[in-house]
Amino acid sequence: MIKVRGPDLDVLREVLEGPDGDSGLQAELRKRKAEFGIATIGKSAGGIPEWILRVKRNEAADRGLTLSDIAEQVEVAVAGSKATDIVVRGSTYDIVLSSGADLSGINDLLDLDIVTPATGQVWKLSDVVSFESQIGPLAIMREERERVLTVPIFVDKQNSSLGEVVAVLGAPGGPVETAIGPYEKDGYRITLGGASEAMNESLMYMVYAFAVAVVLVYMVMASQFESLIHPFTIMFSVPLSLIGAVGGLIISGDSLSLTAMIGIIMLAGIVVNNAIILIDYTNILRARGKVRNEAIIEAGLTRMRPILMTTLTTVLGMAPLALGLGTGAELYKPLAVVIVGGLSFSTVLTLIFIPTVYCFVDDVSDFFGFLSFRISMLMTRLSGKAG
Repeated sequence: MIKVRGPDLDVLREVLEGPDGDSGLQAELRKRKAEFGIATIGKSAGGIPEWILRVKRNEAADRGLTLSDIAEQVEVAVAGSKATDIVVRGSTYDIVLSSGADLSGINDLLDLDIVTPATGQVWKLSDVVSFESQIGPLAIMREERERVLTVPIFVDKQNSSLGEVVAVLGAPGGPVETAIGPYEKDGYRITLGGASEAMNESLMYMVYAFAVAVVLVYMVMASQFESLIHPFTIMFSVPLSLIGAVGGLIISGDSLSLTAMIGIIMLAGIVVNNAIILIDYTNILRARGKVRNEAIIEAGLTRMRPILMTTLTTVLGMAPLALGLGTGAELYKPLAVVIVGGLSFSTVLTLIFIPTVYCFVDDVSDFFGFLSFRISMLMTRLSGKAG
């Protein structure tokens, strides 16, 4: 949904339809819709012809008429005016006053008799009003106290995704920027709504959910390991899985949709399992007296088979869905592709990258531990000399 926002409705129409009604943004999109990945383009909310009556205040005052007097008599002639209501056998009926004038056109309306209430003098409506014809809106739409006109855009889903169409429309120098450029300084702007707006909001909430999932996973591991260092090492498997997830989407040709984001959130809790198995057994071996490097090598060799078994069961179980087999599988295909790609890539690099990070973090921890010990010894000696 393309939304044109600004203070003046006529300018909004000019942006969409052009000065001649056959140019502007809508015409540009229709001519190049195949290039932009658009299937069809709807029309902005049109208008209806209407007559605007403007009271000649000086002439009305000379005849003893107020704006309210003229408006009330025109209302009675055109639509009638509710005077009261009556209740008959429990049903309420409105009593409407009408002049009974035969109004078949604007000339009949201008020939309407207008009475001065104080004197009873009769005048013609044309003596106290001027009129003009214009196109009035079917509905007045506002967002954030701004006038809005909308144009529905339907994406060609066979050849483009919603994200690709939004990127083309909103690109620098694109049709949207070109159409609104001359009017931006006067407070007019174009925004994208509808499904694209909902997609952006959903992706934002998914990012928050992913961050919360990562924090919760870290907290659980910190409580189980009784350490802040080892869970930090394990969490490095999460960015590795994101590389595989994005690569899987690129290979399959799927877009980063809502279901794909759900798959990424699931990865935050799945991919850490392999690293947990590896790091936990490494710590067990070191507690038995093995040096760090020997413990890492033995843990990798011993835990490789269970790591590959857990990964293969998940990947093969998701494979039919990732291939799009079965009715309705296309809806959940991005989720399966993300999990298969992320878990496969993470598993391969977990056996190489996580031990490297483990050694690095362990060295840093030992360095700061040694530094803290030396500082405490120095402080003890200084306090002894001072005593």
